[in-house]
Amino acid sequence: VWKDLSTAAISVTDSITSLQIANDGSNLYLAVLTSGKSLTVYKSNGGTSAWATLGSAISTNALSADISCTANQMPVVTFVDSNKKPNISRWSGSAWNNQSVPTVKAGTGTMKVREAKATYMSDGKLVVVYVDTTSHYRGYYVLYNSSLSVQKKDAAIDTAMSVIDMASDNNNLYIGFLNRSLNYYGPCIKHGTVSGSSIAFDNS
Repeated sequence: VWKDLSTAAISVTDSITSLQIANDGSNLYLAVLTSGKSLTVYKSNGGTSAWATLGSAISTNALSADISCTANQMPVVTFVDSNKKPNISRWSGSAWNNQSVPTVKAGTGTMKVREAKATYMSDGKLVVVYVDTTSHYRGYYVLYNSSLSVQKKDAAIDTAMSVIDMASDNNNLYIGFLNRSLNYYGPCIKHGTVSGSSIAFDNS
């Protein structure tokens, strides 16, 4: 039986441009992004109670958002800000803690990105994937341990990647994306194995 969850707490002054949902096996989390670039997360206890605001707004300068969590890890929100920089923010139990995602150097400056996603692995590691704004649409990953300390960065995955999404199973990482290459145009899945402080991707 479908059950409606009250949305009375979700009050915005402008239009909603993105809704991203995740669950930790018990509770639901909803990341709401508005046209005014405000990013706020709401929680439904047990997945049955009315939505309630979870902490303060994560950002008032976000262009895109994604949310990930597991039964053993607090929710993490990944977002790209208006400077086209990727960021992550993890719920501590009382507040959101933001930190920038390290990116590859681009000349004398830092790289700009068009999108970013994240997923937890079964051991609590977090994988963030981002795609640069160049015509190559090159994707990179950053691997964090369960304490969100960087284990690997500046790691290229592939080119011609767009509209990325991610899933994991034990130490297996799956990245779905639309391949922009003329030779392989269309939907693709890339598989990687997380081992230690790096990810080994299949040669395909």
